[in-house]
Amino acid sequence: MEFESSRPDKLAVFEPTRRKVGDALRSRPHGYWTVDEIAERLGIHRTVAFDHLEVLVSLRIAAKVTLKGRRGRPANAYSYSGSTVEVSYPPTRHRLLAQVLARSAITAIEPRTLARDVGRTVREVDSLGGDYERDGVEIHARTCIFGSVCEEAQPLVCGVHAGLIEGASAASGEEIALAPLGPDGAGGCRFRLG
Repeated sequence: MEFESSRPDKLAVFEPTRRKVGDALRSRPHGYWTVDEIAERLGIHRTVAFDHLEVLVSLRIAAKVTLKGRRGRPANAYSYSGSTVEVSYPPTRHRLLAQVLARSAITAIEPRTLARDVGRTVREVDSLGGDYERDGVEIHARTCIFGSVCEEAQPLVCGVHAGLIEGASAASGEEIALAPLGPDGAGGCRFRLG
């Protein structure tokens, strides 16, 4: 059984603002967004919005058309293309979680222990997609990679997430132990070091 790995072309959608742009596109499944509409909705500069939209077009997550018949120059407009690349925000790893839990059930290895081993193959915590920030005594995943399923079995899911972070940190040369603190109330989660 192989564990999910991140491909460089898919990593581009894990950038937090880009994922929010993708979510905005998905909110109008049969409509278009202009660059200015996206910029206004997300509170970002129009050139930033344009850059993110163009990356999503290059990944075939968004489609671009030119709108004519308006005042001034024709405007580019973007829509969600229905690509199979996941563009949820926060980035989720349901397949990775399912693989860890399935392998745990088959081998009788505790899920968190198995997750540490899997995390070692990831090598970099940031490649998990959780937008991690460390402040002395805590690690804050500003986006929880398992957020949409965490409510169902929070201690188990948070333990797997902690194990992945511990394993990825060990692979980069730093042994850490984490105590999951749970959701932060804003779509992320926290872990206490030590």
